[in-house]
Amino acid sequence: MRVQALYSVIGILFISIVMYVLFDRLGQDPREIPSVQLGQLVPDRMLPTLNGGPPKQIKAYLKGKPSLIHFWATWCMTCQVEHPTLIEDQRFKGMTFIGVLFKDDPVHASQWLRRMGNPYQVVLLDHSGELAMDMGVYGTPETFLVDAQGRIVLRHTGLVDDRVWRTVLLPALQKLKLTRVDSVRGLHV
Repeated sequence: MRVQALYSVIGILFISIVMYVLFDRLGQDPREIPSVQLGQLVPDRMLPTLNGGPPKQIKAYLKGKPSLIHFWATWCMTCQVEHPTLIEDQRFKGMTFIGVLFKDDPVHASQWLRRMGNPYQVVLLDHSGELAMDMGVYGTPETFLVDAQGRIVLRHTGLVDDRVWRTVLLPALQKLKLTRVDSVRGLHV
């Protein structure tokens, strides 16, 4: 009788914990991964560029203006799907768009960008994944919005499509007082 009561208490406790975890996550976007890097400065790593330039600290490319840092790879199917959106939406006034090639072959990536178009002002090579680890990247694609002081203000994990552009990135960019002319939709934002 006592053993049965003990099993009942353990069962109720287990079910309560499971229910708490499930209900705690309800209403949250499963793609939204919290980042401890928010509000932190971009890690200052020395990285070579895809075009063969000498390694520079990543902060040299930020140039005191808002920037998007986008981790991608040619082997990433989602990166291939989102690429046309990045080509369309990379023309910002007053910001830099930095691509970080994550654990990929630079020769293959150069060919791919020549064929598909290159939305980035600079492509940095993260062969070892150290910058990705420093920034808390889980996989590709991941996009970070960095303010003019070099602080990470937004992290987006996953596909950047028109919906994500309108509902996530553009509002964050507008908070940083950036403007762009939307040539496709004829809007000034």
